Amino acid sequence: MTIKTETSEIRDHLSANPDQLRAALAIYDAWPTVRDEACESFLSQLRAKLEVELKEKLPRFADQLISRQEYEGDKRYSNLLFVGLNGRPRYEFGIQSFSQRGPNGWMWGVSAPVPYHEMEESDKCVCLEVAAALKRHGLALKTVKDPPFHWPQYEYVHKFRDWDPLTPDLHDECREGGGPITDFFLKGLIGIANSALPAIDEVTGGGPAS
Repeated sequence: MTIKTETSEIRDHLSANPDQLRAALAIYDAWPTVRDEACESFLSQLRAKLEVELKEKLPRFADQLISRQEYEGDKRYSNLLFVGLNGRPRYEFGIQSFSQRGPNGWMWGVSAPVPYHEMEESDKCVCLEVAAALKRHGLALKTVKDPPFHWPQYEYVHKFRDWDPLTPDLHDECREGGGPITDFFLKGLIGIANSALPAIDEVTGGGPAS
């Protein structure tokens, strides 16, 4: 992430060297592509690490886990990573960006297959049961919807919420195989999984957690 002094230095340099303005414009034009490559790679690495940790820390679900990932840059709601249980209704936990300006405004929580108001009555009953089970299993994110709408529980992440200015750091963590941003998201997602997977399993066919 650039700071004001760095921006000021670059502006002064370009003012003093106008012959480099075309190069600066080319860098500016290339930025979205560079950013998207770094962010998508980071999301893929996070997905791989999350799958490994889930199998180690929640082994009873190891053979049922199914994950999905999407990344489309500036398209709203299109950057996400979710994990659910194979062969069940698509109640999942994970992260998704909600900004209209790139991979920013990330939140995490538990989502339902479709918004509550679009569900059949029988599906609404399941959704309410999942929401109740999440509470029983100890999930307590900042936003709890009643009725659940699309996310029974969620919250915006309190750190590393916007990835656009973190692009250099995300690139470094991909190259180095991890770092503080990776650790932050892994810890948060595993914490959600500890409640979400038993709750989803209990309601959608696995029976009460032992």
